[in-house]
Amino acid sequence: MSGSTGLDHEPWWEEVVGDLVEILLELGETACARRTLDFYCAAQRERRWRVGTSVELRCRGMLRAVDGDLAGALGILESAVAGHEEDDRWSAELGRALLARGGLLRVLGHTWQARADLKRSLALFTRNGAASWRAAALRALVGTVSAEPNPWTSAEPGRVLHALTGGHWSDREIAARLQLSLLVVQREMGGPGLGMPLAGSF
Repeated sequence: MSGSTGLDHEPWWEEVVGDLVEILLELGETACARRTLDFYCAAQRERRWRVGTSVELRCRGMLRAVDGDLAGALGILESAVAGHEEDDRWSAELGRALLARGGLLRVLGHTWQARADLKRSLALFTRNGAASWRAAALRALVGTVSAEPNPWTSAEPGRVLHALTGGHWSDREIAARLQLSLLVVQREMGGPGLGMPLAGSF
């Protein structure tokens, strides 16, 4: 903890929260994902941990997309990208925001704009050595090569989410990340009681 504010500014904490929200969405636990994000944002207001505005916005955008409000999700993801660009133009977190926005632009049929975002995310993941996210960006970019006729509807939240993450969260990725994330959460907070799945269930 920081001695001056009592607020933990370690970047890994933002990664834990963002990953948990995305994983819960991937598992179809939308309500739990929303509660998880709200819980940690409240903890941030109490000056216990730092989630980060841009990470929160990325997660809020994904939640809105899964809820079926794609236009509203795009507006939120625009803000997430802008926030990251102000803070750190070369971070992997900006890459994730660009991947999400690019995936959503693809869903909305804006292929050329989607490609621009996805190429930038690919470059950022490569620069940061984020191999699994780089692979996700490549998959998303390949998906823009040929357009499908009207493939997206708000009734397909799982497919929309897959587009926003580039299919990053495979069963193996989820199991490995949850094992780490939940141990961190339980150690730091004694478990927030949010009904999060246990890594051992995979």
